[in-house]
Amino acid sequence: MSERPENKFILVRETVAGSIIRDTYTVAGLVFLIGLGWLIGSDAMQWFGGILAFISLIGRASHAQKKSTYTRKEAIRALLAEENAE
Repeated sequence: MSERPENKFILVRETVAGSIIRDTYTVAGLVFLIGLGWLIGSDAMQWFGGILAFISLIGRASHAQKKSTYTRKEAIRALLAEENAE
């Protein structure tokens, strides 16, 4: 009989304000690249901005998943350590 894979838990350690600020800078940078390319009429810069946006989103998603995925015991330990630190 095959064993079930262990459940994984995700802990989010980010404030709403921090998330908004980070996302604003990301969007502003990408809009700047694509907008500057549009403004000066450079298709290459617009494509570069789009490709950079895609790579940035994929990289962030994979990094966030790896960084904050825990087993049940690891999640409990991390939450207790954070609670005791306060």
